[in-house]
Amino acid sequence: MARTTLLHRLRAIPREEVRTTIALAVYVFILLSSYYILKTVREALILAENGAAVKVYAGAVQAAVLIGVVPLYSALANRLPRVRLITAVLGFFAIVLVAFAVAGQFGVRIGVPFFLWIGVFNVFVIAQFWSFAADLFCEEDGLRVFPFIGVGATLGGWVGSVAAKHMLSGWDPYTIVWLAGASLAACIPLTYLISRQRWMQPQHEKTKAPLASIDGLRLIFSDRYLRLIAAVVVLLNICSTTGEYIFGSIVADHAKALVAAGQNQGLTEKQIIGSTYAGMFSWVNALLDSCSS
Repeated sequence: MARTTLLHRLRAIPREEVRTTIALAVYVFILLSSYYILKTVREALILAENGAAVKVYAGAVQAAVLIGVVPLYSALANRLPRVRLITAVLGFFAIVLVAFAVAGQFGVRIGVPFFLWIGVFNVFVIAQFWSFAADLFCEEDGLRVFPFIGVGATLGGWVGSVAAKHMLSGWDPYTIVWLAGASLAACIPLTYLISRQRWMQPQHEKTKAPLASIDGLRLIFSDRYLRLIAAVVVLLNICSTTGEYIFGSIVADHAKALVAAGQNQGLTEKQIIGSTYAGMFSWVNALLDSCSS
């Protein structure tokens, strides 16, 4: 039923919007597949080099890093045009990924900084894409094309997880980071292409009133429904952090045991850990895809 609805929505997209919609779907496919490949490598590096406990602490540090980085991004966004901002951020992340890969191949322990960096990557690059896509369409057009673009995001997460599992069976994690950085750089020309395609087409007038300045915490505490949502989010994060620690400890100990017993089939601890997480991510993405469809 959901697939039928999606096909009806796809047929309803005007011909002049089809190319932009397909390009955006490819764009987000590349982003999500790259992210899940990097996320798999991230788990392998931090668990093999530092352990599950350090990973939990790194998650807390990541929140603090984001608090400091968000204002810097906002200041940059106020100075640069949209397309230049997006390409600058993509290029910067791609260059830093290459730097991580080179450092790792020279024996530098990059587990913790790489973990923090991928967390920042997830927040900025993925959110930046959806903001870019939202700016290209009015609300009416967005309701028509976004479900199709979402297919690219869903497939990207699953394909990235499966690809990471196969890559780790033959390549070291740092080579995989090189490839992910290259695929991220491929999104830069796509950004220019999509922007040119869309702005060459007739656009709907956007008549949105400017957003009022709101104190986020005051808004949450002023509404009982929002307070309950905030409580659920906090509880969910506590459960998720505890579960991540337990699962990470089990996976890391299992990988060490296999290597110590000589049953690792030529794989390193990082490759074993990464393959395990890649399998988990692929199943989670497949289940989410089946539930959403």
